[in-house]
Amino acid sequence: MFEFNFCFASPIWLDYVQAIAAFVAVVGTIASLYTLAARDKEREAQIASLASVASSLDKIQMDHENRLKMMKKPILTARSDFHNEKDSLHINFINHNVNCGIVDFEYKFHLYNEVQILNSDIHEDGGKQNFRIAIGDVRKLSERFTIRMLYRTEDDETYMQDILVVREKSGEYAISSGPVNKLPVAIQSED
Repeated sequence: MFEFNFCFASPIWLDYVQAIAAFVAVVGTIASLYTLAARDKEREAQIASLASVASSLDKIQMDHENRLKMMKKPILTARSDFHNEKDSLHINFINHNVNCGIVDFEYKFHLYNEVQILNSDIHEDGGKQNFRIAIGDVRKLSERFTIRMLYRTEDDETYMQDILVVREKSGEYAISSGPVNKLPVAIQSED
């Protein structure tokens, strides 16, 4: 007959138990590492998604700020009236942007000492602003000259626009208005 001696102190039996426990521990460790790695990948995907949302929000905010700046920019048209009998040129300006009030303007051109220049106050008319400059003795000037207009808004921003004035063959004057551009802060503080 077969006799089995069972003894807890037997080294062979303990070796089997330790091997089984080690195997279970290795499998458990591998399963835990796999679970952690899977969770980490989910978290990475969530973080990437949040980063994408944050960059989209930044872009939306920048677009909104740019639109707000554009709403605060003067939209100006200029029209010239030449008065032959008075030898004077009037340039009438209209600010069409009701969101941007002009509080002050000035002109600069290199021949202003040779002629008399008058400017009007800024008048409100139906949500638009009107103002003008009048140049007397305009025939003393060359056939073409540029007037640099500076506009200061109620937000204390300064914008610049160049107006090209050309005497036509008929003796009338035509003007061409350049774009209205915001001056950098460093240039604004110099004036």
